[in-house]
Amino acid sequence: SKYSNTFIHGNDNRFQLPNITTGDCRLVKSHDRVSYKVMPRDYQRAVVLYRDPNDNMEANLRYLTKESLKKSLNNRLIEYCPGVDFLRWEKDDPKSYMTFVKMHTISHTRFYCHAQKYPVPSIFVTYAHLLNDPMVAFQNILMFVGYPNANVTKALIENPMKNNSIVGSLAYATFDDETCKDLDKKFKLVSLNISQCVRQATQMLQFSR
Repeated sequence: SKYSNTFIHGNDNRFQLPNITTGDCRLVKSHDRVSYKVMPRDYQRAVVLYRDPNDNMEANLRYLTKESLKKSLNNRLIEYCPGVDFLRWEKDDPKSYMTFVKMHTISHTRFYCHAQKYPVPSIFVTYAHLLNDPMVAFQNILMFVGYPNANVTKALIENPMKNNSIVGSLAYATFDDETCKDLDKKFKLVSLNISQCVRQATQMLQFSR
């Protein structure tokens, strides 16, 4: 396939490209800031999932903890963060932790500031809303992408939501221009003098993308 990260499932559950003539939709899931240049050529609509920064931070630390336990010769997290317990990072190494927090905050804000300017129709859905009322949230999403008759009830019965931790606002709050100003420069300034451990952690979490 010339398309990366394409999620289309046929009747036999095999990977396949969408058949536009039958109304198939190509869904691309991305953690990156998608370039404006490929819109609307490759992407005609954007569904942006917003997660509360503190909730996202905790999830990132859990992910780093899980990755640091993997025994592999190529595990650079173990190489550059030997003996680090990421769930105790704030207490054990407050300087590195606070640097990580600064980079996380800038990266998190920058992602949504970038998404707010996508040159295609976009909808912002908060993680909290998705967990609090998945029926309404998914109906809104599917209506937005052109599938108003999708059977959301059946889908949720077959694939129940597993995470019940609802953190943050149910509604997305737009970042203003002042907040979005010079974020690339701020990120680079913070990253000039960081430890190898912080650098590897932020690279693994794709902060720079």
